[in-house]
Amino acid sequence: MRTQLALLTNQQESVLEAPWQITNASEKYISVMIKAIVEVKIVITELREVMKLNKNKSDADASGAGKNLIKKWQSLLGMPCLISE
Repeated sequence: MRTQLALLTNQQESVLEAPWQITNASEKYISVMIKAIVEVKIVITELREVMKLNKNKSDADASGAGKNLIKKWQSLLGMPCLISE
């Protein structure tokens, strides 16, 4: 559990200017926090996002907006998005 927590902390904190590390906290604090972790499983069956593009935009603008949206979701999810064209 401690290794997973350290990896997750490093992943999430790495984008910050001064990333926090699990070693910054006392051993006692980390032990208490680990005991408070509750496992939750959520099955995601579908992701939806509604986006309205201005009808006066070119096809290239709409395509670019779509590609940037895909990049955003891939970054947020930390995994590739499946795209059907």
